[in-house]
Amino acid sequence: MDRISGESAGPETDGQTVGGSAGGHDGLPPAPEGLEPGPRGWLQSPDSRIAAAIFALAVVVRVVYILQSRSSPAFLMPIVDAEVYDRMARTLAQKHLLEYGFFWQPFFYPFFLAVVYFFTGSSILAAKLIQGLVGGFTCVLTYYLAARLLGRRGGVIAGVILALCGPVVFFETELLATGLAAFFSVALLLLFLHAREAPQPRACFALGVVGALSVLTRPTFLPFFAAGCIWLAVALVPARLPWKRLGSSAGGIAAGFLVMVGPIGLMAWQYTGKFSFLPSSGGVNVYIGNNPHVRETLTIRPGWDWERLNTMPEREDPSLGYQWDEQAWRKPLLEREKIKQRRQWAKQRFFYGKVADYARSEPISFLAGLGAKAFRFISSREVPRNVDIYLMRRHSGLMSLLTWKVGGFGFPFGLILPLAVVGLVSCRRLWPGVFWLFVALYPLALILVFVAGRYRVAVVPALVIAAAGGCLGLGRLIRQGRRLRLGLAAVCMGGVAAVGMLAGPFCEELPNYQAELYANIGTIHRNHNRLDEAEKVYKEAMKLRPDYADVCMELGTVALLRGRLAEAAAYYEKALEMRPDNAKAYHNLGVLAWHQGRTDRAMELFGQTLRIHPYNPKTRYFLALALLQKGRVDEARGALLKEAQLESEPRDLARVHWKLGDIYGQEGQPAAAIEHYERALQFSNRHVGALRGLAWILSTDPQPANRDGAKAVALAERAQQLQTSAETLDVLGAAYAEASRFTEAVQTAKKALASAQLSGGQAGRIEEIRRRISLYQSRQPFRTQR
Repeated sequence: MDRISGESAGPETDGQTVGGSAGGHDGLPPAPEGLEPGPRGWLQSPDSRIAAAIFALAVVVRVVYILQSRSSPAFLMPIVDAEVYDRMARTLAQKHLLEYGFFWQPFFYPFFLAVVYFFTGSSILAAKLIQGLVGGFTCVLTYYLAARLLGRRGGVIAGVILALCGPVVFFETELLATGLAAFFSVALLLLFLHAREAPQPRACFALGVVGALSVLTRPTFLPFFAAGCIWLAVALVPARLPWKRLGSSAGGIAAGFLVMVGPIGLMAWQYTGKFSFLPSSGGVNVYIGNNPHVRETLTIRPGWDWERLNTMPEREDPSLGYQWDEQAWRKPLLEREKIKQRRQWAKQRFFYGKVADYARSEPISFLAGLGAKAFRFISSREVPRNVDIYLMRRHSGLMSLLTWKVGGFGFPFGLILPLAVVGLVSCRRLWPGVFWLFVALYPLALILVFVAGRYRVAVVPALVIAAAGGCLGLGRLIRQGRRLRLGLAAVCMGGVAAVGMLAGPFCEELPNYQAELYANIGTIHRNHNRLDEAEKVYKEAMKLRPDYADVCMELGTVALLRGRLAEAAAYYEKALEMRPDNAKAYHNLGVLAWHQGRTDRAMELFGQTLRIHPYNPKTRYFLALALLQKGRVDEARGALLKEAQLESEPRDLARVHWKLGDIYGQEGQPAAAIEHYERALQFSNRHVGALRGLAWILSTDPQPANRDGAKAVALAERAQQLQTSAETLDVLGAAYAEASRFTEAVQTAKKALASAQLSGGQAGRIEEIRRRISLYQSRQPFRTQR
């Protein structure tokens, strides 16, 4: 393979580089003999019409695919990671709130999507079209880089291949960071080469900015960016530049990098208690690809399996669990979230430690796992991750042409990689050192974590450029009639293609992705209360995969929401048969038992839930309700206080503090009750129970210091507007009486009495309302007895 091209290794150059050398790895590479030299200026095309044509081709392909794929059920209903990005971006664009999930996953893409949503009214179609335009620019940059290294013909070949590369088109138009990663990969290579030619502070600052954005998009860029900076420093040494200029260049890169990662790190410190520009999911992601049970972790999906994995640190290391503090609920929500996020960083260290222990204790197995992931990287097929491109291509005739597989062979990667290997060898003197670093270090970073088709896309532009070099080399051999060397090249390509075909099928290719798609779509329907549609697609998922425990659970939830309790219980029992460790099934069965008045059975099921999943706040809430029914008030209060530490949803926190306020009010502790009711209203100012509870104490407590008639009236009137009931009217009447508005108090109390009688209320409550009416008629407010 050393002489596939059949050409000499030293064509003439157009001039000297900064370092004074005539090309090579550290300078501007010379154009191959017999080809026109590529563009030498910063992003200046020798023929702008070529770049425009490539951009137009790329954008037309992407727009056609987007329009064709609108028939996909997931087009306007993003699933799995795309759904998370979509939700975070909408929250930031519409409510200007930063979700804590921004620091669990890489930061930049959800921020980019939020900006797009802000200007497009949160349009998914607009977001996909804009990402298609970004893909067009990626193809143009690929043309420039390839023309710079191979000449214009090589640039055209590379640009056209990338414009028509099906997997790239598919992932660029999904609500995922993949398209931006591909864009940054080419931009970084161009910027490194430009900084090598002209190490000016401005160019180096741009390099630092793009390097930071690439790392904030995909942390797997970090090893390459660091190595690239070292390459640049070494390459500039022969230039004998003044130390001051070298320092300003290095300072420019550092400044550009810090300008981008600094604010992210500060925000992470504010929200999570740790300065970091890398996501806290790094540990679990590395563990997914490097552990003794890798087949199970690589195929893990959102649902109970993912929850089990994510709570492994607490189960195996109690110090990572919650340190219960009965006063923790008084801390500001942001501070409590910081505590939880600090625990996420600790969990990240736990997973890194598990990987290190695995590598030390089972080095052969660990290395074998790396080898298996290397085979995944060179596989001609697109290894799925949550979404299977081969399933989604059925919604687009264009994608069916651009991406397909037959047996073990997958197109187009099965053709791109062999051509790229030929190009890397035959044109090896044309590739600068930074190019070699990228095609080596970025795949290595993926292999150290885990490999999937969508993560591999970032390296495809570089491989396409190498493939263009392979096409040029093969073309020269054909024109020159060098059959032996052409045969060697063919054998090399056939060997690479065979390796990419024979490995697998991998465990990630085996799940039923059609069933998973139905499951994800069903959950979206259920979340939007479209129960008929949800039930329909869930049942389709069960037909395709009868042992789908998570979907069985969802069908039970749909039945529960429709009031079909027996049917819901049957689904939950069936889910437990499939997965005996499913804590959610135990929880839901416990809720059903509680609603049916089987308190002992409910407590037994909630206990089983907490043995499997000790940090489930919803379980603790219902356990508290069951304990209250049994008269075990202290235990109920403890369960609620623990839930107040675990829960993060404002609506659920309001519910917890309302119930705590009721407990303290019934125990004759009005100050504590008032504190919890007010806390509940901080989380939800429309919580009727908290409004009523607080208004009742402010109206009826024997201690004057705890009463406030005007505030009680305002609270009770708001509760009455939200929910008219005998209880609400009774509280409003007491508030009017405390405010000395006795005529309104009598009228309101009589309405409360009529409502209680009409609804068949308890005789004791009806009699109490009658006594209060008598008090109001004699112009006396009501006072509770302790």
